[in-house]
Amino acid sequence: MPLVSASWAISDAAKTSSGKSFAQLTARGIGERWITLDGLRRVVEIRSVFPASGKLRRLLDELDEDLAYSGTERRVAIACRAAGIPVRLNQPIVGPAGKPVAQVDLCVDDSRLIVEIDGPHHWLPEVAAADRVRDRRLRSLGWTVIRFSVYEVDENLRAVVDEIARVHRQQQAA
Repeated sequence: MPLVSASWAISDAAKTSSGKSFAQLTARGIGERWITLDGLRRVVEIRSVFPASGKLRRLLDELDEDLAYSGTERRVAIACRAAGIPVRLNQPIVGPAGKPVAQVDLCVDDSRLIVEIDGPHHWLPEVAAADRVRDRRLRSLGWTVIRFSVYEVDENLRAVVDEIARVHRQQQAA
C-alpha cells in the first residue's frame, strides 16, 4: 500500500475510532512502515479541518516527542505501544535518595521493566562491563532489565516485541 494512501486511511479511521484504538492503529502503521509521520502530517495539512483532525494533530505531536531518540528505540516503542504495552522512551530511573541512577532506553513503569537497545559499542569490553554494573544496580532497585541488539530489532521486530510483552505479563503477574 502506498504511504500516502495508508495515511489517508489512517486519517479516515480517526473519525470513528476511540482514542486508544486510533493511537494503536497509527503506532502500528508507523512501526510496520505503512505510514510515516511526515506523510500523515501532509494529509492533515491537505485535508485541513475534518472530523477528528484535532485528535490526529494531538497524536502527531505526541509521536513527534519520540523523534529525539534513536530510530531503533523509537521503532520498538511504537511497536510496543501498538501491542498495548505502555512503554516510555529515554527515562531517568531514580534511586532511593531521589537521585537519578540511570537513563534507560525504554521502560514500562507498571511492570518495572527496562528495555535496552544496544548498538555495537556495547560489545566493547569496558562498555559491556559498565552495562553489567548498571544492570545489577537497576535490579537491586527492583527493575527487570532485558537487552536486545539493534540487529535483533532490525531482523525481527515482532519477536523482540513478543519477548517484551511476555516479560511484561510475567512481571505484572508477579
